[in-house]
Amino acid sequence: YLDDSINPREKIRQWVEEFKTEFPEYEQHIDRKLFARYSAYLINIDLLHSGLKSISKKDMDKLHEKWRFNEPTQEITGYDWYKESFKKAFRTIIRSGVRYKVMNTMPLFCLLGIFYYENPGAEVEDNINEVFQFISKALLFEQAGFSSIISYGKCRNWRRELYKWDVSEYPVKFPGNMLLESEGLAISKQAVEQAINRSTYEHGSRGAEFRNNSVVAILGLIEESYGSEDISNYAVDHIFPKSKQDQINSVDLDRIGNLQLLPQNANRDKSDKLPNEWLKSLDKRAADRVMNVNQYPDIEVERDNAERFIEEREQKLTDYLVDKYVQK
Repeated sequence: YLDDSINPREKIRQWVEEFKTEFPEYEQHIDRKLFARYSAYLINIDLLHSGLKSISKKDMDKLHEKWRFNEPTQEITGYDWYKESFKKAFRTIIRSGVRYKVMNTMPLFCLLGIFYYENPGAEVEDNINEVFQFISKALLFEQAGFSSIISYGKCRNWRRELYKWDVSEYPVKFPGNMLLESEGLAISKQAVEQAINRSTYEHGSRGAEFRNNSVVAILGLIEESYGSEDISNYAVDHIFPKSKQDQINSVDLDRIGNLQLLPQNANRDKSDKLPNEWLKSLDKRAADRVMNVNQYPDIEVERDNAERFIEEREQKLTDYLVDKYVQK
């Protein structure tokens, strides 16, 4: 369909290798099909059961125009903008800390690629937390029994919503709530309770990488724990250190009631200190903030109170999420 100087198959092969090198976290999941789907989304069609060969000459010509992106107002044009938009999608999800084990985010990469392509002014830094909260809410829905919230089918529908979306606020932020509402999705009390009950820490996580879906769903929705700060600077912390498990054998310290988000430097400083010892090392304002934003129950965080603390905190987390996210 295209002139002899353009070989779509070769272009995609080059892009696959380039992305695998730049984003090793997803190396096994970057392939021709991913680029074919992202490309097709650019011209508002879907390739759920077919490949680029099924696209008509007219649509292929439109796709080539999208690939070249010759907008005179943009500093980046040509194939570089096509790639840069997709790279922004990868940077956003990777910096959010969410990994493939938590959720198949590959459909979301394509959707985010479209978001960045169509909104050149959108920046990764402004959208890390927006996307992280979107994924957290999607995970809560899955805990409630909804299957594959971030699927190619859903993203196909959401792609249409993005093309209709009229940007009215700046900086430009990914409209996750609008997309969920377009599918009639609403968080339920049952979903919250199920997520709390199922949540345990996944060992082997590093830094701010989140690998357990329920942990992401809950900690990610306690927005006050990280506010407007970059979620990639945070890590999951055991309030009562896991290293003290042999001293606190009455309760599993991997339960969600014993997990919180802390800035990575604070997490390193806390190390294996017991919570009362660590909190006393902070000034009162900082200690009060940690306890308030992370929903500590009103009891002393002493080792002998660990079981009661964890159980009461799980109830506080449930009440917080129900009050904030369940429609009245």
